[in-house]
Amino acid sequence: LGAPGLLSCSSVSCGPGTVERGDRCVLAPEADELPTVTFDGVQGAGPVSPTSVLVAWLPAEESGVSYHVYLATEEDGFNFGVPQAVLPEGSSTVVLGGLEEDTAYHATVRAVVDGTEVPNDAIVQTTTTEDTEGPRFDGLESAKGAPGAAVRLSWEAASDDLTTAGALRYFVYAGPTEDDVDLDNPIGTSLPGATRLTVTLPQPDTEYFFVVQAADAAGNLDGNEEVVRATSGPDEIAPVFAGCKAAVGRTASSILVTWEEARDDIAAPEDIIYNVYAAETPDGFNLRAPDLQVTGATSGVVTGLDRDTAYYVLCQAEDPSGNVDANERVQSARTKDDDVAPAFGGILTMENVTSSSVDVSWLPATDNQTPTEDIVYDVFLASESGGFDFDGEPWVTSEPGATGMTVEALDPNTTYYMVVLARDDGANRSKPEPEVPFTTFVSFQVNVLGIFGARGCASNNCHGGAAPAVGVGLTASTAYQDMVDVESRTLLGAGYKLVAPGNPEDSHLIHRIKGTGPVAALPPEQQMPARMPQDGNYLSDAHIATIELWIAQGALDN
Repeated sequence: LGAPGLLSCSSVSCGPGTVERGDRCVLAPEADELPTVTFDGVQGAGPVSPTSVLVAWLPAEESGVSYHVYLATEEDGFNFGVPQAVLPEGSSTVVLGGLEEDTAYHATVRAVVDGTEVPNDAIVQTTTTEDTEGPRFDGLESAKGAPGAAVRLSWEAASDDLTTAGALRYFVYAGPTEDDVDLDNPIGTSLPGATRLTVTLPQPDTEYFFVVQAADAAGNLDGNEEVVRATSGPDEIAPVFAGCKAAVGRTASSILVTWEEARDDIAAPEDIIYNVYAAETPDGFNLRAPDLQVTGATSGVVTGLDRDTAYYVLCQAEDPSGNVDANERVQSARTKDDDVAPAFGGILTMENVTSSSVDVSWLPATDNQTPTEDIVYDVFLASESGGFDFDGEPWVTSEPGATGMTVEALDPNTTYYMVVLARDDGANRSKPEPEVPFTTFVSFQVNVLGIFGARGCASNNCHGGAAPAVGVGLTASTAYQDMVDVESRTLLGAGYKLVAPGNPEDSHLIHRIKGTGPVAALPPEQQMPARMPQDGNYLSDAHIATIELWIAQGALDN
């Protein structure tokens, strides 16, 4: 854009007392006919380059106001009705280019309301030129916390050799520590000429460090790094939320609830918490205990409800600071009626048996109402075949949609019978499939050491104390390391390990307690003192079988 006489313009040039309307000029309205608008006009300008300038103003207080910007080389040379720029509502600066180098320009800005320009007397002057020097600025003076995780910042106005104070802008930078203020990414920018700004931080009640730098029309920064510390204010404003949008019975024990996303002054949408309450009466909600709580979603399923029952639901939004909206919009829905059990094939595999657990798997069940991913599986155990109490509590229940789990808290060296039943949201269980028996492993700590302890083998005058017989301690702290994979220290047991994992026949412990192997090869009169215990009160066949089974299972330290 050039000066008057050189500026680009329309085919209409309207004179004093007239304004342009399309392709013709009409009389300007009288002052008392002009719209009312709170606008002070242009407040600053400065050179952007040798052929362009920035013009700045503060937006009008009223809404619906746009702006006409005029430029001229003479203070009274404006061609009103032919603006050099038309800016929308909310604008506060414009860069006008295509100007003559090293030329002084005058600028003015008029508010436009409903198509009518409202004149004002404000005019500023600036000169097109190269500008490489930043403003002079002492930096941020004060920072104080404000409600809504905000901080109010203030400073004294900067000055510049070419850009007027009213066109200087201020960039705000922040960081979690004095050394971590990010000077590359401002968190806020002031209006032109401002000496204060309120910024909202990511977290309330949190300490932050701030730097403010001034920028002229050409974008030169003053470069100060004066840091001021402040704690962001508390978050006291609840989210804006319309409540439950709809509710519909999903299954015999669940209701699907939907809502529109809430808005919050601080929290991002993905961080807003939604509390959903269900009650059988419209005023029966327990607001201290939501029936469903989800974060960042726009729907959820309330579960654990009674079959074929009418419910009322209330949804409330909560921000991370605990502010909860107070809407009372209630929706209603009825759970479905369901008396059809899931179709289920029972146990598929059983593996990884230990002394206290077993892994069991199955194929997913199907149901007429409950989605496969919501079906749960009840595991029942019995100590004898057919001894199940399906009306009682299951041993354990799977997570919804699971196709297997580890069944724990089992007794060692014990035979169990297992049945798994699928259960839908209506509490209908599948018919029992054939039971599957299994036996847990022998436990070294419980079963084997229990046998030794009961027979006194770990006493101080035998395989206990500081000097156990033949260096083999049978106490809880020494037995495993003294026996398993350890070569026998006796002449009779030469070439044998006391316990050879997986091989009871070649374990010298078994030879000694059972009277087999090299013990059986001794003359009869020597067999008795060679067999353990030496008092002749030998272990029972059941105890010996337990120890043999433990070795056959790998002699685990379990």
